[in-house]
Amino acid sequence: MKKTNKGLIVTIVILIILLLGSGGYIVYDKLMVKKDTKEVTRTEKVEELDINNDLVQEFFGIFRLDQACYMSVNDLNNNNLLKLRLAYNNLGESNFSTVSCSEVGAVVGKASYCGGMNGEMSEAYGTGDMNKFNEATKNNYTTSLDANILRRKVRELFGSDFKVKDEDFGIGNDVEPSCYLMHYDKEKDLYAKYSCEGGGTCGGGVKQTIKKATKTGDKIKIITDMLDEEKNESTTVTYYFKFDKENYHYVFDKAEES
Repeated sequence: MKKTNKGLIVTIVILIILLLGSGGYIVYDKLMVKKDTKEVTRTEKVEELDINNDLVQEFFGIFRLDQACYMSVNDLNNNNLLKLRLAYNNLGESNFSTVSCSEVGAVVGKASYCGGMNGEMSEAYGTGDMNKFNEATKNNYTTSLDANILRRKVRELFGSDFKVKDEDFGIGNDVEPSCYLMHYDKEKDLYAKYSCEGGGTCGGGVKQTIKKATKTGDKIKIITDMLDEEKNESTTVTYYFKFDKENYHYVFDKAEES
């Protein structure tokens, strides 16, 4: 009888030890492992980049706000016209072709005309004979761009998931298609260059410089200082870029100004 009791006691002790061991493992698994995971996320390495790094300089050159009066943080984030314009600005000459103005016609409701001013057009414009001017325009040629090329460039800059909207956009001192513009011809799926008389000027006095650039995981941040030399006031403009896994390169994510 005593041997039976001793055997039972030993069995119970072993069961208790096993239970305590299982409980300890569960506690460690649930608390310690999760804690370690959080700590890894929290301490993700921030790598400081040289501001003269080729990639940093390339991004800054494309998105810097002091390069033109049509650039702003809000437009960078939200304006489809600016995205089209930046894509256009960053295409090489080999991407452009020529099209007859008789094939793309006039831009309705605009003072813009197809192509540049040739001699026949200039003569008619000087005498105020707009019927002759419009007829002369049909014999003109202009620069054209395959819409697919522009769409690819937009997605290259702003991400493979960006939904490109095809529309006329300005190529002068404004992204609004009010004077100098690229006109989208839906039927031919191409953009054609249009000109106008006049156009205005851009205001100056703004200077932007890179203060710092960092890389954290698959994200790059470029912090810049924007100085309004006339007002002697400065703001901080920060650009964020993310790695596009479909395009296999970094693309613009957003910009902030403070």
